[in-house]
Amino acid sequence: MNQNGFDEIILCGYNGLKIYSYPDEINPVAVIDWEEIYGFFNFADFDHDGDTDICRSSFDNDANILYFSIFENLGNFSFIEHESSLVGGNLVYMTDWDRILAKDINGDGLTDLAYFQGVFYNNGNYEFQEVNLLPINCGPIGYWGFYDFVDINGDSMLDFLTSYSSLSAESFLEIWYQDSNGNFLEEPPVGISNHELIAITYDLNNYPNPCNPSTTINFSIEPNEPYELSIYNIKGQKIRTFSKHQITNSTNHQIVWNGTNSNGRECSSGTYFYKIISDGKELASRKMLLLK
Repeated sequence: MNQNGFDEIILCGYNGLKIYSYPDEINPVAVIDWEEIYGFFNFADFDHDGDTDICRSSFDNDANILYFSIFENLGNFSFIEHESSLVGGNLVYMTDWDRILAKDINGDGLTDLAYFQGVFYNNGNYEFQEVNLLPINCGPIGYWGFYDFVDINGDSMLDFLTSYSSLSAESFLEIWYQDSNGNFLEEPPVGISNHELIAITYDLNNYPNPCNPSTTINFSIEPNEPYELSIYNIKGQKIRTFSKHQITNSTNHQIVWNGTNSNGRECSSGTYFYKIISDGKELASRKMLLLK
């Protein structure tokens, strides 16, 4: 909260919030009081001034309204409240689903607030748009749910992922892909070919492990694909590299490491990592132990 390199302890409850800062563990450095209300909390830098702000949200089940209060961090544990009463439209209350996420959903550099049914986009200066509803099935009442915004298809846009389940019924999973215009679609805006969806393990392993000092590293790779197998110490420093630019039609390969570095010197006992790299891309990595 005060950028001194130490994390603070924050207690949030029905009647308010208290912040404790090292080294004083008894007396709070800041106290925020409010009316008794149930809510959820997020901590994010909403105005990008380098200070962490506090967001409190609560759901009025009778009126179907989400309420937000953002406490702007002015520095030195001083806060000013920005109240927002945001009508949620057709939002509904779901047990364990009423938490709010603070993320930059549309990639404009401003932290937005997201509910499992929609997004309140940040206009800046602590002002938010009315809810932008997501075209999803929120799940049957009485289900438990989880949701998040993550980049699922690798296009740098945050997609929407939600799952909901019950102990006595079928579980559900929904994925909605965000395009470059901020729309959420059932299908990804850029096609994903089948080979990109196949999980490849490369069968990377070594035996014996631990080794003393020699071990055989086994792996599988596509025929005629150039590769580089490198060994790193615990500090991340590359100590040995094996490479091959012309591979036969065989997919299974073995490399024997005798516990020496690229200069032929014996390596000390400890933990080492080995990785397969092809065309500059790391394909797989494993850990091994060298004992002497």
